[in-house]
Amino acid sequence: MSDRPPPRGFDAAAGGLSRDRIAEMVQGWVDGVVAGPPPAVPRPGDRPLRRGVSVSIEAPPGMGKSHLAWSVAERARDLGARVVTARGRERLSRSSFGVVDELVGGTAAARDPGDGAFEQIDAWTAQGPVLCWVDDLHWADSASLTVLRRLAWAGRDLPLVLLLTGRAAPSREAVSLVTRSVDHRVDLPPMTDMAVEALARDQLGGWPGPRLRRHLQRCRGNPLFVTDVLAGLTTSGRVGSVGRDRVDLIGPPPSAGAGLQTQLDDHLRQVGETPRELLAALAAWGTPASTQELADLLYVTPPAIHTAVEAALASGVVQWSDVGVNDNVSAGTDPRLQFVHDLYAERALALLDPTVLRSTHRRAATLRATAGYGPAVVAGHLMLAGDPDEGLVTALRAAVVQAGEWAPAVRAELLGDLQSVATGDEVAVDQAHALYASGQQERAVEVAARHLAVTTDRGTAATLQTVVLRALVNRADTAAAGRAIDRTLTVAGLPDGVRRQLGQLRCWVRVLAGERTRARAELGPLLEQAVATGDVDVEFGLLTSLAILEYLDARPRDALQLVARQSGLTLSDPAVESRMTALIWPPLFQLYADGVDTATRGSLEARRAGAALGARWLEPFHSFVAAGISTTAGDWDDATVEGDIGLERAEEIGTGWISLAVGERAVLDVRRGHREQAARRLTDLGAAGFPWQFGSPDPALAQLLILEAGGASAEAGAAARELWSTAGVAGPLWMLRAAPDVARVALTGWDPELAQRVADDVARLSVDQTPILAPVVDLVGGMADGSVDRLQAAAAAAEAVRNAPLAAAAHEEVAVAAGAVGASDIARTALDLAVTAYRAMGACTDVDRAAARLRALGVRRGSRAARRVQTGGPASLTETERRVMALVRDGLTNPEIAARLFVSPRTVQTHVSHILAKLGVRSRVEVARIDLPEDV
Repeated sequence: MSDRPPPRGFDAAAGGLSRDRIAEMVQGWVDGVVAGPPPAVPRPGDRPLRRGVSVSIEAPPGMGKSHLAWSVAERARDLGARVVTARGRERLSRSSFGVVDELVGGTAAARDPGDGAFEQIDAWTAQGPVLCWVDDLHWADSASLTVLRRLAWAGRDLPLVLLLTGRAAPSREAVSLVTRSVDHRVDLPPMTDMAVEALARDQLGGWPGPRLRRHLQRCRGNPLFVTDVLAGLTTSGRVGSVGRDRVDLIGPPPSAGAGLQTQLDDHLRQVGETPRELLAALAAWGTPASTQELADLLYVTPPAIHTAVEAALASGVVQWSDVGVNDNVSAGTDPRLQFVHDLYAERALALLDPTVLRSTHRRAATLRATAGYGPAVVAGHLMLAGDPDEGLVTALRAAVVQAGEWAPAVRAELLGDLQSVATGDEVAVDQAHALYASGQQERAVEVAARHLAVTTDRGTAATLQTVVLRALVNRADTAAAGRAIDRTLTVAGLPDGVRRQLGQLRCWVRVLAGERTRARAELGPLLEQAVATGDVDVEFGLLTSLAILEYLDARPRDALQLVARQSGLTLSDPAVESRMTALIWPPLFQLYADGVDTATRGSLEARRAGAALGARWLEPFHSFVAAGISTTAGDWDDATVEGDIGLERAEEIGTGWISLAVGERAVLDVRRGHREQAARRLTDLGAAGFPWQFGSPDPALAQLLILEAGGASAEAGAAARELWSTAGVAGPLWMLRAAPDVARVALTGWDPELAQRVADDVARLSVDQTPILAPVVDLVGGMADGSVDRLQAAAAAAEAVRNAPLAAAAHEEVAVAAGAVGASDIARTALDLAVTAYRAMGACTDVDRAAARLRALGVRRGSRAARRVQTGGPASLTETERRVMALVRDGLTNPEIAARLFVSPRTVQTHVSHILAKLGVRSRVEVARIDLPEDV
């Protein structure tokens, strides 16, 4: 839900187009990155120009996906781009980071191989455009697929082309998640009859006659099918010249055949028995193999298979692997034999006797283990050999350990394999944890629930139930979480400590769901019990829930007192804090209680503490809080970066608690002129079915602003009335945040009664603990009664507390109220202040609205020169961008800057991209050479 296109189906532009036209489109997208002009300096509020592109080419086997991608990659290389390639392979689909390791030439030195690969590509893009091509995506390992999703998201900030080719309709959800994240998905159609004839002419030296044309129609435009049929006809002497530049079938018509598989089977049978055995061995090996490896697999010496290798090569079924277009592979790499298409490998295996195939896999497992291949590869061979013995169990356990904490999705898959051959509670528990860690919350619940039904161990049952509850809460299924808690509480003999923990969790679920009244009613007794029994862990969790309730009731200072009480508690295990959200909220409380500067420092400290605890799952929520702080400060470029990165990370961990972030991000979109993007965010959120966190209707507020920006006055007025009628449910803090927008829509929609109701409701709220929102009382009161003095006081107060959006809105209302009573000078001055502030934030929608409201009153802006906003150069950088730029000038890499600022390298990468764009330069080296004014 960031600035990338939302998940969708195939690219609408590619529908019904020819293969040639699709090839031109793909080439155009890639050329735009590799050979495009330097990006223009953006204006505030401009959606950053995408510096890269991601494309997924999908089609059934044999359709020519790889050939198209190869030609695109070759051209990119000719244009000066670095080109790196990798291929998914079925035999390596359980090997963590195998594809990205091949892509970047090794990630072993990185603590997190995924981050290591990402950082390497980021470093390459600092030197120039990079094209990453992954072929046979459907066989990529899940850890690599996670990295590829990040690269697809990163394309808006890097000169990066991500080119993916794979079979259509993949059965693995992890593959679908990647293809839904790219900018363009194209379904490569079959060749036209004319294209088939042209291919025949290229291979046979003449245009096909009528009999050959009819025979080729059975290929249904599949290039591999056509090529193989033509090769077979040529080898058998079944085609010949029938005139000038014309060839046709000769003799009796060939068998029509049953399809591509039959055609390939016939081809393989014609190769000969010994070469076919070699091909079957290569197919069972599953990856490119040296002649030594193949000889060992067949229990012979390399010279003994020389003739078979030559025959296999002559058949066109295999080829020697070489560097191709991959700039990471040394030209001295030992040649290895590989299939020209994976369909040949599949058919070679299908023709092999099952008993021989199992024996071959046993032999391959032994050789792989001896040669030091990873345990996942060895285990894969043993599973295909059908030997569920201790050797397979040992290999799978070793593969699980090797996957480690950085590849939880692969770990979960391996544990699933292990469950099929090993019994015991430990495997089920580990798999449920791995699924949870990889963001597969629904699968985690399924696995845990299935084993809960059969386990007899109470400790295992308790652990699995914890996974179920955490997964249900994380994916925002509060109803299911509540039912699961209630069911667990009915278990006879449940220890009192467990009951208290479940009670604490149920309170938290109620807080998340916006059930503030019920949560408060349950919190008091539970907190008393926890204190009385010395249950510090439960007390700690309950204090977080209570602090949130105080915050929602506009009492952030009381919330901070509860945080201070938490800090005095000694938990039973430091890991307890890493599983809770307590670290997230203090900076948010500080924002409303103490202002932007204190909150900014608090946000940095919270991230530092989270990093120390290893609580990476908190990263998206840290970003959401930082985005809110930057929004209030008027640094909307920083806010969009934090919001987008947070939403990307939230998608990875599978959390459903994104409504606040999506709503706030959509508000920024619509206020910056990206109304359609804002609407897509809300549509996606609604389709996902996620609830409103804390009951706060931020998405509804964003929808209201979309209607207002689109000129739908009647619909906006109705939405404003409905929204405010339920505002009390969201709580006082939300009412204070939303009141200025609702009141403005009411006034512009000729609904003074609603504006007055908003003012009256807000006047009854206490703002003693929320100085940053205290000006709202005078603002909406002045809007309702038209008091210029009161509105000026609100504007001055908002400026004093550094609430930039609120100050700009107050200046706009001063201008409108003054214009309405004929005070043109006051109106013009206030309008200048409002427009200048809006432009500094990039709020072009607000600029247009303010100017239109004043034009209707006969007021226009004064001289604009004095208040012109910096749109480029060092002065246009945000505070965060300046900090990042200083570290870039000190020579730090993105990972080093990320460690210094306690943010992700991806966040730093986006800031660096914005810095380059604003300064009008292409590289970090140029940044270091720029002379900066002393005030920057």
